[in-house]
Amino acid sequence: MKSLAVLAIACAALALGCGMADELDGTASGEATACVVLGAGAPWWNQTFPEQTTMFHAELDATPAAANSDAVIGLSDGAASAFAKLAAIVRFNAAGTIDVRAGSGYRADVAIPYYAGTTYHVRLDVDVRTHRYSVWIAVGAGSRFYTRLANNYAFRTEQAAVTRLSNVGAKVDSASGSITLCDVSVVADVTTGDGCATVAASTGFAPIQIPDATRVQVLDVSARASTTPIDAVIGMSAAPARGFSDLATAVRFAPSGALDVRDGDGYRADYAQPYGTGEWRFRVLADLISHTYSVFQVVPGDSQELAHQYRFRTQQATVGHLGYLDLVVDATPGTLQICNFRAFQPTGVAYTREGDPWVVPLAGGAALASDGATTTRLDASGRVSASYPRGGALAVDVLGDVFIAAVDGNTLAIEKLDPAFVSRWRTTQTVLAGARVVAMATDPAGTVHVGLVTPQDGSVQIVRINAGGTFLSAMYASGNAVALDTDGRSAIAWQDGDTLRISTWDANGAPIWQRAFAGQASVGAITFDPGHGVLFGGFLWGPIDFGGGTIRGVPQGSENPTQDGYWVKLGSDGGHVVSMATGYDTTHAIAATASRIVVSSTWRTQLFYPRYTIYDATGTIVGGGDGPLGEHGHGGRVALADGRLWWNFRMMIHPVDREFSYMAAIDL
Repeated sequence: MKSLAVLAIACAALALGCGMADELDGTASGEATACVVLGAGAPWWNQTFPEQTTMFHAELDATPAAANSDAVIGLSDGAASAFAKLAAIVRFNAAGTIDVRAGSGYRADVAIPYYAGTTYHVRLDVDVRTHRYSVWIAVGAGSRFYTRLANNYAFRTEQAAVTRLSNVGAKVDSASGSITLCDVSVVADVTTGDGCATVAASTGFAPIQIPDATRVQVLDVSARASTTPIDAVIGMSAAPARGFSDLATAVRFAPSGALDVRDGDGYRADYAQPYGTGEWRFRVLADLISHTYSVFQVVPGDSQELAHQYRFRTQQATVGHLGYLDLVVDATPGTLQICNFRAFQPTGVAYTREGDPWVVPLAGGAALASDGATTTRLDASGRVSASYPRGGALAVDVLGDVFIAAVDGNTLAIEKLDPAFVSRWRTTQTVLAGARVVAMATDPAGTVHVGLVTPQDGSVQIVRINAGGTFLSAMYASGNAVALDTDGRSAIAWQDGDTLRISTWDANGAPIWQRAFAGQASVGAITFDPGHGVLFGGFLWGPIDFGGGTIRGVPQGSENPTQDGYWVKLGSDGGHVVSMATGYDTTHAIAATASRIVVSSTWRTQLFYPRYTIYDATGTIVGGGDGPLGEHGHGGRVALADGRLWWNFRMMIHPVDREFSYMAAIDL
């Protein structure tokens, strides 16, 4: 009886080096479909696939037409004409269960009955080199909810020395019944049905294709060495690695018995961490713009940064993408297994920087950024176009001059750089001990305005220096938060008993307007918009009316009775424009252009989640997002320009873990 269809064989072209296999037609008409029906008494059915000599997996859907039949599906070297020709075999047996050949007989690790008309997805994970295989069964066409039927069974005795497999063979060996086989595929890789992959010593590099990233690649992986010490590496590369020089990133279970990471031309680690044969979890954050990466060892409650912004391997210092996860055990005996691995490029992220930088947007998506020690100019792609070895709070004037302000003890230092990052002057002023810079701005005359808050005594100080570096004035006031505008005005917020007060002042220290709101609310963020309106937000301690009606925390369930974040926009005259509760726990930062407002928040349930929300000028939500490098953490500072958002956030790798600071440039 001729088969009714053809099975298309999928070939992973890069892994196999063979391109896509040809479809072979066994029908009289020449038409190809995805299924074949094998009846009782029919001759052997065979379908070739590209020759496999190492690790691969084969998958198919099988639907028996009756229970208690005897249908066999196996893998062989060349076409099968007898059962002894098959090396790896799955059988729908006459007793009504599914079993697997192990050497000289059939058995199974679990009892799985089969039923007429039910589809079973079958996966065989095969290693031709060791002559062993595992079998997984899932109920339903396309289902991947596997039960492991057989773990590491030996090939059929007659095929114990076979060196290659290149054929799927099947036969119904009973007087009645049939079985339908659909969607057979064969892929050469080291993954197994449980989402793991294993590589052994002396078997070379094992590449696994992952989503290709050109900006940021995030990899989460759990790894386990079979013995210690071992020499095993988990890396990422642009193409399947053939040697160590192909790896851009590399985490190593080193022969020394400790974990280390490749940094340019050698291995090291920021702290000594011996390893054992238990599970080790890692997160790798690779930035393809700066060609650096960080590696975190994930320990619930106490994750550690094993490598902080290490350089890509020297030979891969300019690689443009990462699309493969590579495993290798080098020289020493043993195996390395990885499980639960996931790689992704964060959606919309142009680039990232580790740390909590102060960011000032520039034209065309460029930006100034300071990590506190160094100030850099970044182009729209995140590449450094200029650098200066001093950092702090930043501002830029209309001529492109850059101002840097930082406090050391009770001394405020302000420095001016020209557009070429050449220092023009540096001046110092005495400030209150414990003061920190929270705002900077320049006006059209080139005067730089620096706003400082001293949290311990609830005071605000504003220092003004002219374009030539001469001290102009200092203003002191009670306050918990301060914002500075590009025309020299300032806004100060403070909680005065049961009243929240907001006031604005001109460049000479004269009041413009003041507002008082009955109620208690913290102000964690305050800024001006381009129209000189004042935006602020924080945490509500109770109901309050900012002019648009009473707002209060939003109920979120019994474990967390309220989420009390809020934000408000007042016009340039102090009149109410927008006020609302956000539904999140608190507001950390606000930024605004003429058409958009971005609010950075944290959503707290049992755990913490960073969030940013984008509003139009009327307060209508038009977008937003969560932590781009992982779902847990807290929101932070934000900077905004047309088309791009720079968002600082704190990332938790494990939901009850320590936090690590990052900034992401996000295209809107």
